[in-house]
Amino acid sequence: MEMLLITALQTAIPFYSILNGLISARIKPINLKYDILYQIYSIFP
Repeated sequence: MEMLLITALQTAIPFYSILNGLISARIKPINLKYDILYQIYSIFP
């Protein structure tokens, strides 16, 4: 049960972060590519 919760969090947090990055990227579109790359790299330890 705990593993399921951890897995769900690990899945949801990156998507939330990317979505957050996309929203903030409207203000700074140049950094969009780097924000997404950073989010992707932060998923993998």
